[in-house]
Amino acid sequence: MDTRSEKRRFVLVKNYVDIDVNTISYIQKVLADEDTFYFTSLPNTVIEALKQRERLPKKLYVHWMLFSKNKYYYRVTLGDARAKNKSTLNENNETELPTEIVKYIQLQENNIHLEATAILWKITKWNGQTVAPAKILFGYGNTIEEQLQADENIDTITLTPEIKTYMELRGRTHLYWQHVDKNTWLVSKDRKKYDAITWHTWDKIKLPPVVMQELGFFTTAKIEIEFSLNNDNPALIIRTKRRTTPMEDFLNTMLEENVKSIEIHELFAKYYKYLQARNIEPFPNDFHYMITVLKNFRILPYDAWKQLTRNTLMIYVIPTFALKPQTNKGGDNNE
Repeated sequence: MDTRSEKRRFVLVKNYVDIDVNTISYIQKVLADEDTFYFTSLPNTVIEALKQRERLPKKLYVHWMLFSKNKYYYRVTLGDARAKNKSTLNENNETELPTEIVKYIQLQENNIHLEATAILWKITKWNGQTVAPAKILFGYGNTIEEQLQADENIDTITLTPEIKTYMELRGRTHLYWQHVDKNTWLVSKDRKKYDAITWHTWDKIKLPPVVMQELGFFTTAKIEIEFSLNNDNPALIIRTKRRTTPMEDFLNTMLEENVKSIEIHELFAKYYKYLQARNIEPFPNDFHYMITVLKNFRILPYDAWKQLTRNTLMIYVIPTFALKPQTNKGGDNNE
C-alpha cells in the first residue's frame, strides 16, 4: 500500500457512526510448546450485528484490520478465508487472535509489564457497513490491595508502577473521584462528573476528605484497587473496608451524629454509656487509647495529646469533631 492510500485509510476512520453498545470480552492465554496463544470469545451482541451482512459464507472467519495507527485498535468484521489477519470463529464464538496481533501484544506486554486481559467492543456503522471496533486492554480487571494502619498511614495510597502505567500518570496529575456506591469510588482523569479532587504526586495519593469521612475511624482498613474504564478511558474502582474495635465503632457513631464540638471527658463519658448499653467491659487504658485514636486521625492536636497523656484530668474541648486528612503539599485535596 502506498503512502497516499495509507493516509487515506486512517482518515476514513473518522467516517463512522457510533452505536451506543460497549461490551467487554476477556482474553485467555494458553501455553503450549513454549508458545503462547491468545483466545477470546466475541460477545453475542457483536456476532449478531456482524451477521447482518449479506452473502456471508457458512464457515466464518474473524477479520482484523487496523482501525487507527494504534496497533491495539482494530476494525473487526466477519467474512471468508481471504484476509491477511484472520482467525477462525468456532461454534462457541471463540477465536484465536492472529499471529501478527499477538506479536504487537507481546511487545507491549514486555514494555509496560501489564498483560493483555480484555477487549473492549463497540458496534459501528463504517462507510455504511456494520463493523465492530475492538480495543485491546492491558491490565483491565487487575486488582491490587493495600492496607491502611490507624497508627501509620491513615489516608495515603501507594501508586504502584502498574497503576501509574495503566492510568497513564506522568508528573503531577489531577484525579477525579466519583462516589458510585457505599465505600466505592470511581477514580479517573475525567472532570465531567466528580465528588472530590485530589492529585497524584510521585508515588503517593491522598484519600480526599469525603472518602475519609465515609471510611471513618478504623484500626486497619483494606483498600481494593481494581483497574477499570470510564468512558473507554483508564480508571480505577477503589473500594474501602474497615476493621474496628468498639472504640472506633463509638467514634464513628459520634461522626454520624454530626457532633460540632465536645469536651474530651464528656466524649469519654458517652463512650462508657455506649459500652454499658452493649454489655461490653471497658479496659483500664481506654482513655489513653481514645486520645491516641483521635490524635492519629488528626482530630486531637499532637500537643494536646501529649499534655493529656501526662495529665488525664486536663480540660480540653475538641473544636470540630470531623476527620481532616492532611492535604498534598502544594496541591488541592479537597472537594
